[in-house]
Amino acid sequence: MRILHVTQASFAGVLSSSTAIARAQAEVPGVEVTYAWSPRTVSPAPDQIQQMVGPRVRVVRLSRSPRLGVPALGARLPGLIARGDFDVVHLHSSFAGMLGRIAALIAGRRSTVVYSPHSFAFDRPDTSRARRIAYRSLERLGARISSAIIACSPSEQAVARSAIPDARTAILTNAVDARSLAQERRAAQEERTPGVQDGTHEGAPDAPRLRVAHIGRIASQKRPDLFGRIAERFVGGAARAAEAPAGAEGADAPRFTWLGEGDRSLLPPSVEVTGWLTPAQLHRELARTDIVLFTSAAEGMPVSLLEAQAMGIPIVGSRVTGIADLVDDGRTGLLFTTEDEGHEALRHLLGSPEQRRALGRTAAREVAADFDLDGLAERSFTAYTSLGLPVTTTKGIR
Repeated sequence: MRILHVTQASFAGVLSSSTAIARAQAEVPGVEVTYAWSPRTVSPAPDQIQQMVGPRVRVVRLSRSPRLGVPALGARLPGLIARGDFDVVHLHSSFAGMLGRIAALIAGRRSTVVYSPHSFAFDRPDTSRARRIAYRSLERLGARISSAIIACSPSEQAVARSAIPDARTAILTNAVDARSLAQERRAAQEERTPGVQDGTHEGAPDAPRLRVAHIGRIASQKRPDLFGRIAERFVGGAARAAEAPAGAEGADAPRFTWLGEGDRSLLPPSVEVTGWLTPAQLHRELARTDIVLFTSAAEGMPVSLLEAQAMGIPIVGSRVTGIADLVDDGRTGLLFTTEDEGHEALRHLLGSPEQRRALGRTAAREVAADFDLDGLAERSFTAYTSLGLPVTTTKGIR
C-alpha cells in the first residue's frame, strides 16, 4: 500500500500530528509512505522534518521558498499524485486540503483523497464574519470533489457534519509518546529544588517562581492577546501583591512564557518567548512548566496539550473545539470562556498545589490509556476503511 501525506502548514501541531501518522504507518510491513510539504516562514529545516517522520518515509519538499509554498502545492501536486499511484492521499490543513483535492481531480485520483483540517478556519471566532462565510463556502466546494474528512476530535467532527452537508467523516485522534514524556517530566522534577514541584515549599526564599506557559505559533488563532492580558493582571505593577497565590504571602508573580515563535508584537514584554523549538527542546521546556494556560480560539486536537497532559501538567484552557475534548473541567483541567474566568481559574490553580497534582495525575492516566502512539497506524487504516478507501497492508511495496 502506498500513502501520500501533504501539508503546507509545516509547523507546530499540524506538523507533529501529520509526521507522527506518517512515521507510524511506515513502520508497518508492506506500507510505503511519502511526505510532501511546502515551507512556511516558521517551518523547521528539512533535515528536522526527515528526522520527525523517520528514515523509512520518503520526504518531498515542494518548494524551497516560503513565498512560493502555496503556488508549489497547486503546480506540483497533480504530477506527484498521478505518478505515485497512491492508494491514499491524506491532506493536512486547509490550503493543502483545497489544492490537494483539486490536484487529485486533475490527476483522476479524487477517490483516493481524505482531508484532515486540523481546525476549520471558519470555526475561529478570531476571524471576521465575512471571512468565516468565505472559508465555509470553500470547504463546501472542496467537499464536492472529495467529501471524506478525518477529524482530530469528536467536536471537530461535529463541526464538519453541521457545516458541510456532503461530509463523510471519521475520527483519528492525535497521539503522543506518553511513556517517554512522563519520564522526561520526572527527570525535570528531580532537577528542581526538592519540594517545590509538589508544592510543599512554595514561597520559600530559594523556591523558583511557578511557570505558566502557552505552546505554539504566536498568531491570532492562539489568542496571544488574551494570554498577554491575563499575564499582565498577575505581573503588572500593583497587581503583583494582590494576585499572589493564596497561602503564599509576598510570593513573586509566576513567570509567563510562550513556547514557540511568531509575531512577538502580539505579546506584552512581561511574557518571555523561547523562539522556535525542536520537538526535543520543546519537551525539555514543557517539562519545566507548572501550568499550561491555553487560550486558543479553536483547535482540531492540540498535540501540545496532549504532551503537557502526558507529563502531568494541569491545563487551564479555553472552552472551544478541540480543547474541550481533552480537558474535562474539574477533572483533568479547568475550562474558561471569558478573560475573567480564565484569570480566576489560573489564580485558583496557582494557589492550590494539591489540585494541580490531582488534575495532572488524572490527565496523564487518560492520555496514556487513550492517546498513546501504540496502535496509531492501525487506527489510521480503520479511519481510511470507514471512508471507503481500499486499505490493505499486505499488498507490498511497489
